[in-house]
Amino acid sequence: HRIVVAALPSVNSLRSNISKQALVLFTEMFSFIPVEMNREIELVAPLLLQKAGDTSFLGQAADEAIKEMINNCDDAQVINSLLKSAAQRSSSVRLKVASHLEHYIVKKGLTALLQQPALLKATFLAIASMMGEGNQYTRTMVKRSLWFISDILGSSTTWDELLQSIPNSSHSNEVKRFFKSATGPPEVTALSLALGSKKSLLHTTTKRARQASNKQQLWRAR
Repeated sequence: HRIVVAALPSVNSLRSNISKQALVLFTEMFSFIPVEMNREIELVAPLLLQKAGDTSFLGQAADEAIKEMINNCDDAQVINSLLKSAAQRSSSVRLKVASHLEHYIVKKGLTALLQQPALLKATFLAIASMMGEGNQYTRTMVKRSLWFISDILGSSTTWDELLQSIPNSSHSNEVKRFFKSATGPPEVTALSLALGSKKSLLHTTTKRARQASNKQQLWRAR
């Protein structure tokens, strides 16, 4: 515990190399001593999610630490830590919450959540509440999570109950519209997971447009 408390301030160090080493330390701690780290999740996870919203290499390092936490630590504590940040004011943090919830569902399924119906419901409602997010990448991760939950539960009464439990009619309608038109989970790119920023999307779109234009010019030259 003392090591965690001592290392936490370094995550937000103004010196990027110090911040990176602190993130690597937490990644290794979640990998090698997950049982001991279970009691530190509540303290560490919010800071990691905040840092994961950074679009630099530090954001990627924080993502790696969170993935190790998801892969190795207690399921209920991991999910609860993600849900607590689902309503953060920062859209970049909400994006990371959505992407890591999707990672959890794809990686581990719903086995642990099905044993705790209240936690399953809380997870579903948190995911559904992000259907109205302005960031398209957040919505993509939300839709993927919903698709996989639906796929796992099938046409069971549990799935019907979850759908009926959405309190916000707008979110409920968004979910229904998605399943009415979807034929599978939406595809996601590495850019979606890592950045999710409009600036990056614009840069990538512009780059692709240039490449397409160059190809057209080459074809015309032929």
